[in-house]
Amino acid sequence: MFWRLEEADNLWAVRTPDAKYLRQTLPETGCAFYDMKRDSQERHNLLGHRRQDQARLAQFWNAWNAKNVSNILQQSPDYAATVKQFYDDLYLRRVQQAKYRKPYQVK
Repeated sequence: MFWRLEEADNLWAVRTPDAKYLRQTLPETGCAFYDMKRDSQERHNLLGHRRQDQARLAQFWNAWNAKNVSNILQQSPDYAATVKQFYDDLYLRRVQQAKYRKPYQVK
């Protein structure tokens, strides 16, 4: 399983049944490597102790991520503001149009 955050390229994770390797913003975590078979609750960060396993998971993640296309718009504050303005304007136009629309009557 792989994941990443669009708004921060440096936040990512890769997990296999055996291990989990990630970089996150939680306090006192940063980069971490966990043995998921022995430590499924992620209490013991083994970062740096199993470098070959970390490299293997990094290789998996990089291969997966190479196929992804970055979504540069949806996380952008400018994009979000533009979308909000569009829908606000659309709503106001619809309200104006509704004022002049006669109620439909079934005959």
